[in-house]
Amino acid sequence: MKHIKSNSYEIVRLVINQVGISIFALVLYISMNIAGESSEELGFSLNLVASVFSILFYWALLYSVVWEIGAKDRIKIDSGKNENFPLKGALLSLVANVVNLVFAAVIIVGELVRVFAGSDAMNGIVALLIVAVRFTSAMFLRTVNAVCLPFGGEINILAQGVAYLIFFILTVGVCQLAYTLGMNNFKVFGNKQKNK
Repeated sequence: MKHIKSNSYEIVRLVINQVGISIFALVLYISMNIAGESSEELGFSLNLVASVFSILFYWALLYSVVWEIGAKDRIKIDSGKNENFPLKGALLSLVANVVNLVFAAVIIVGELVRVFAGSDAMNGIVALLIVAVRFTSAMFLRTVNAVCLPFGGEINILAQGVAYLIFFILTVGVCQLAYTLGMNNFKVFGNKQKNK
């Protein structure tokens, strides 16, 4: 709990990045829909490209933020000001994505109840949550639709819930990798110093 309290600013930064990229992705989708008006297939392809670009851009932003946190923590740990917490990147990302993870889990459980128990009791909740996840994680939307196409595309809510959950887990993995690399001062995206 103390790691969450002491890193609330960093968690807020991760959430702001997510909201910003979601809005960015929605604007891209609108632009791609206008550009692809002549053909449904072209529109789908353009939206998929926009989604993949948005995801990579989102992960690059997260990587940059969390790498910096890891690099700063390394200095504090070496000077004895902080204790080592190797899974801090994953923890920060989990807390920043907790709402999305819960939404995805409830969507999956709700659809499993509907399919296997034959109960429509959770239909309203699932419908509301799938709309919420599509908005809060818009960068994943078109890629999720493309991945779920063989399973029924937008019709198969269960497949979408699983796909969103996988993307959220991958996001946690990106943050943990960035933190680990930052702690070890290993730069994937870095400026090489020029020899004088």
